[in-house]
Amino acid sequence: MASLVPKATKAAPAPPKNILLLGWRPEWNGDAHRFMNRINDISESLEPGSTVTCVNLMEIEAFHHFVTGTCGFGGDGKSGFHLLDSEEFPDIGKVLLWHHSADPIKYDAVRPVFDVPSRKPNTAICKCSHTTKPFIL
Repeated sequence: MASLVPKATKAAPAPPKNILLLGWRPEWNGDAHRFMNRINDISESLEPGSTVTCVNLMEIEAFHHFVTGTCGFGGDGKSGFHLLDSEEFPDIGKVLLWHHSADPIKYDAVRPVFDVPSRKPNTAICKCSHTTKPFIL
């Protein structure tokens, strides 16, 4: 006799998400560990293949230096930044980190991020401070 109870099926994984991280917290300047914790916290609930695009006033070269030097990411601004095999930040490896240098409160300046189909944002996180002064190393 056939069972009337359907067999449990494994749920398909959620699709990757594209997150905007708007602004820059001043405390990240002197404590890269706090920045890494923030990215790891964001990454924790994301599926592999997700992206986090940081939109802030930091110059492109300064952001590149910060994430590849101080934070230990690999990659570049053209193909994104990645962190592999980190015991301390295990979830960061699931995401590709991007940067867009712009004032995050000016929509016209942020608009180009929405025009990249593979990174079109699903969610924005605005817990960061806004400053008119760019980050300087």
